[in-house]
Amino acid sequence: MLEELGNTRAELRVTLSYFIEPNPGAVMKGDVELYPSHGLDFDVKRPDESDQQAIGRVNGLHPARRASTASPPQWEFGQLRARGGVKHDRLNTTAADIARMGGISVFPRKGWWGRDIARVEQQVRYALIVTVRTPEQEIYSQIANEIEVAASL
Repeated sequence: MLEELGNTRAELRVTLSYFIEPNPGAVMKGDVELYPSHGLDFDVKRPDESDQQAIGRVNGLHPARRASTASPPQWEFGQLRARGGVKHDRLNTTAADIARMGGISVFPRKGWWGRDIARVEQQVRYALIVTVRTPEQEIYSQIANEIEVAASL
């Protein structure tokens, strides 16, 4: 559906929310980086990447296959979303570009949990809200119908 809209301007909004277990003693010692237990962030899969290449890029690994030739998305807030337990960003591009992105990765950032071996396997719950806006185009009902069909399979 987004591909059919082609070069119509569209906005992708992503909001990631999670709970940070604080370490107040770190601030008292002057080490602000160790205040959060962990961090999470998000990124989109580039149009020309395989799933493995996207995972390798996000993890900082260099997969054996070619790296993405697509330019990184120009997020509105970018590095400003680096701290905190609620991260929101917007990407203004074409509907077709959003359709070609192919997925969103949520990945961990360091915190004091990384130094606690007992927490290595601990799971973290989060909420991810994704919104796509297009001017003058009603896409909600079409997307809702697709999700219902997929959920019933």
